[in-house]
Amino acid sequence: MSFQHLPTTGGFPITFDYKTVDLIPFTSSLFFGSSTTYKIPESGWYRISAVGAGGSGGCAEDVLAIGSNRYAASGGGGGGFCERTLFLKKNTYVRMIIGAGGAAVASVGNGNEGGYTRIFNSEFNMTAWGGKGGLYATSGNVTILGGIGGHADAGDIN
Repeated sequence: MSFQHLPTTGGFPITFDYKTVDLIPFTSSLFFGSSTTYKIPESGWYRISAVGAGGSGGCAEDVLAIGSNRYAASGGGGGGFCERTLFLKKNTYVRMIIGAGGAAVASVGNGNEGGYTRIFNSEFNMTAWGGKGGLYATSGNVTILGGIGGHADAGDIN
């Protein structure tokens, strides 16, 4: 999850998809790796990004068993991503719930889903969902698809 703050002046126009917009460079970035509440230090335009956590991979071998069998397994899916630019007022609060990666698998089985990341306050709510866990199969001669990647809601980019 990251915040980037836009300055109130400056910028330059650019044409994109037949629309002219003013691009204003961001002046600073903050990154958060755990859930928290952030107080907006000054009114202005902010670009907020969220990434869901990745799923864990499937386990292809039971490492605890003597003479264990071998299986096919796949990696977990990547977390979803969303980004949004919006105007936030000074001294308002933004809550962040940062998802954890899918828990490791210690014996033969499918991987675990990654947690979602949600960023919100009374004016907006955006969520990047975690990736699904990887899969396993009971035969070493099969192709196993990886875990499905996460999706996202309510960003300008999802």
